[in-house]
Parts: sequence; C-alpha cells; structure tokens
Amino acid sequence: MSTPQPQRRSVLITGGTAGIGLATAAAFASAGADVVISGRDPERGRTAVESLADAPGRVSYVPADVSRSGDIDNLFAQVLQQHGQLDVLVNNAAYEFNRPLAETTLEDYQRVMDTNLRSYYYASVLAVRHMVPRGGGVIVNINSVTSEHPVPGTGLYAMAKGGVKLLTKALAIEHGKDGIRVNEINPGTIHTAVFDAPESAALKEGAIAATPLGRLGKPEEIAAAVVFLASDASSFTNGSSWLIDGGLTI
Repeated sequence: MSTPQPQRRSVLITGGTAGIGLATAAAFASAGADVVISGRDPERGRTAVESLADAPGRVSYVPADVSRSGDIDNLFAQVLQQHGQLDVLVNNAAYEFNRPLAETTLEDYQRVMDTNLRSYYYASVLAVRHMVPRGGGVIVNINSVTSEHPVPGTGLYAMAKGGVKLLTKALAIEHGKDGIRVNEINPGTIHTAVFDAPESAALKEGAIAATPLGRLGKPEEIAAAVVFLASDASSFTNGSSWLIDGGLTI
C-alpha cells in the first residue's frame, strides 16, 4: 500500500545538497512538493538541483552556512519570496566531529553547537512564527543515535544531538495546539559518500558488523520516513523520536 504524500507543499531542507538531505529533497520533489535546499557549497548545490530537474516538484538552492543566524534569516526570506509560505521544515545540516571531550576546546564546542543545535533552534523558531498564523505546519529534525547512545569520541556531537531531542519535545508540547507537529528521526549508520573512500573501509566494515541487519542504511530509507512524518498519514504523530538504525542500538 502506498503512503499518502504531501502535494504542492513548500519544503525547506537545510544541508540538502548531499546524503540524507538530497535523498529527502528527491522524495519530496517526486511527490510534487516545492523544495528549497541549502548548503555551504554552491557547486554542490547546483549539481543537486540539476539532478532533480525532472521531478514533478520544483527544487531550488540557496547558499547558507546555518551556523550563522544571518544566513538562516536570508534562507527563510528566499523561501517565502519563492513560494509565499513554508509548510515543512527539515533540519538536517550537521557538522561531524569526533574527539574525546578532554581534548576539545571552547572553539570546538562553539562550532559543533552552532551547526548541530543552534541552527535547529533558530530555524525552528522562524518556522513556528510563520506557521502559527497559517494554522499549522510540520518540523522534522534529523537527529542521531548518539543522542541516546554516545560512543567514545562523540561527546560534543552527542551533547548537541541531545539538545535537539529536547528541542523536538519542547516544540511539540508548546505548539501542538497550533497545529504544528514536531518529530525527530535518529538514523544509524547511513551509506553516504564518506564510506566510498578507500580509507573508510575499516570504518564501514565495523559499522556493518555492529548492525544486526548486516548492512548500512540507505539515505532513501530515512527520506521515506521524513516524507511520511510530513504527510497527513502521520497526522497524530507529534513529539516522537524514531530510531531507524537497523537494530544498531538494541
């Protein structure tokens, strides 16, 4: 049975030029939604848009470094200028960081938090302020299994992702009455470009061995869940935290 898909909705995906973000953009565009993706690399942004040129929905790229609040302000202004509204926000931008906490600096802390937590907070606040007068909307936060199960070296990253988890719950509680649903997805190890590099062979093998399904996840599998959470088929789902990790955290 096919899942009902959001039609002609306006969708913003931060970090949407590769990996999970690009797969999510493709899924929404295939369903006929108008999608704006952001990212720091204009060349990658243009390539992403070109790859989705044949989709039923319109896809455009806006350059943005979401660790900067001014870039997020401009991103929202561009979305509203292009489509006049925002129905779905997908917070997906991330800064990967792996270092034992005792070896980190305040500069490391700031950079990790600015991208992985502060940007989610600020983009969500702007989205809520727009969605409340319109009678509702959807926010989906792409989080991580480290928000519940940190491993050595992921301390700062896990701290930020733990904040995203509580941000999701707080927004869901505060704005459910406004028709705004806020949920999060916690992916396990997903097959993105980093795993195609020769130097990542051992990392890939270890991740596969640790996952009961015996493989890495696909970006499209996360994208399908995002589109479901944005659709009317999940209209009673709010404040939830979905683990999509192949059993990694069992």
